[in-house]
Amino acid sequence: MLQKKKKKGKIITPKKAIKKELDSLWSKAVRLPGKCAVCSSTNRLNAHHIFGKGAFKALRWDVENGLCLCVYHHLFSNKSSPHRGSVGFQKWLDENKDLTRLELRKRNRPNMDMFSLEMKKKELELLLKK
Repeated sequence: MLQKKKKKGKIITPKKAIKKELDSLWSKAVRLPGKCAVCSSTNRLNAHHIFGKGAFKALRWDVENGLCLCVYHHLFSNKSSPHRGSVGFQKWLDENKDLTRLELRKRNRPNMDMFSLEMKKKELELLLKK
């Protein structure tokens, strides 16, 4: 039987715990370049999913589905923020990122069993050690 941990009154299952850990590892791996993909700033870097992690679960922890963006380009720029429905960001993405491989993989059904999650965790950890 799977053990459950309590955290601030909430029950955290092992599967939820590893998903949270994978999210953190994915974010660190995406920010490895150390600069914003749009402006090359090194300040306040965020990891952004190109294809949303909710709609495209197969790409949730795929590092190729991530962009390292400064907080300005990630959240605040009216011209280039992906979160402001910016046509400018889509144009930048089309000009600067080849999404062919991601397009092919985004419809795959993800394997969310514990073994697969542990393997993905090891893959991200190895990437971060390079």
